[in-house]
Amino acid sequence: MDNLLANMPSRAIAGSRKPSPSHGDDNSFPKPVAAKSTVAIQESVPLTAAAMPKQTSDFRITKVDNITKSDCTIFKNRCFKNLLSVFDQKTLLGIIGEFSDDDIRFIMTLGRYQDNNEHYFNQLKRFDLPDEHHTRGHEEELKKLNAMHHAKSPKLYALFRDTLLAEARGSSRLEDEFGMYFTPSSVWLNPVAEKLRSLNCKSGIEVMGGKGYLSYFLKKYGFRMVVSDNHSNYQHPAAASPPIAVRNENSLDTVVKYQHRSDFLVISWPPLPTYLPALEEYFSQEHLDDYQILRAWGTTKPVLFIGERPTHTNNATGSAIFHQHLQMYFNACKIPEYQGRYIGALDEAIIFVPNGEKMTTLENIQPMMEEACKQQ
Repeated sequence: MDNLLANMPSRAIAGSRKPSPSHGDDNSFPKPVAAKSTVAIQESVPLTAAAMPKQTSDFRITKVDNITKSDCTIFKNRCFKNLLSVFDQKTLLGIIGEFSDDDIRFIMTLGRYQDNNEHYFNQLKRFDLPDEHHTRGHEEELKKLNAMHHAKSPKLYALFRDTLLAEARGSSRLEDEFGMYFTPSSVWLNPVAEKLRSLNCKSGIEVMGGKGYLSYFLKKYGFRMVVSDNHSNYQHPAAASPPIAVRNENSLDTVVKYQHRSDFLVISWPPLPTYLPALEEYFSQEHLDDYQILRAWGTTKPVLFIGERPTHTNNATGSAIFHQHLQMYFNACKIPEYQGRYIGALDEAIIFVPNGEKMTTLENIQPMMEEACKQQ
């Protein structure tokens, strides 16, 4: 259970307009970047009038009236076909009949809120930290969507509802244009920086860092960062890359090399394993997984995690024992300002703060691993 006492100090308010101090010596620690302000720690880029971002109100939502009945039918049939490989036709026909044309039109409209903030993307194109979220105006509609349910077949109904929304969203600009699986914004990075500072953090390691955007933006807050990625998968060679050096090496090697001079660890979207390896494999050089990274990091310094946690309807990201380890040795400080990477996403930004428990030895983790095996 999340420990509320581990949450951010009351002064960590996103969008604070207090001015940031200028750089001092190496021991000075700048304030987080204030939303909608220009501060000394940000890298400024001269802009012509034509290159200036559009106003924050410049976002477009497709009106319900623009979606015809024929559009709804075609859209519903396409989603139906996408699930035929998972469920039989009779079952799907039964559940799809529960969605009226108004329901379909509503979901299609909600999906078209995705990536609708041009101000946000114009900032990203300049490698500036956006001061808003990538989508706007969908919050109430998303609440209505989550309230839609079916008493007799709740899981199947929710699956088809989410399939409809995923189809309506389409591709992600963050992923396609920038190779990102999280949503950078000062709205949530302000309180993250404030919390890390309150824990006396000045330098960090990021593993599985992709193109290095998160470390790049954390450096704008004054943190010294080392970031690595083994470039084995989820690469986007055509996507824009920020001006930061990303080490090409395995995550465990990075942690072992730099943990003694780093104050916090950043790990985002560790892969979901297809099997649970044997006990000895967790400590072999041939099996470098998320749990092994946590054990190498230890339990005395915080971890910033972005991804999904296990729920009764969600397989999450990362191994079960990875999440068990975090639950056992850390208090979860969720950042409520974080917005998921797409509309309806379940990912979160969480700072895991050490709870003082001593990490178990290799000989004592067998019960923990057996429990994790049951959850896979």
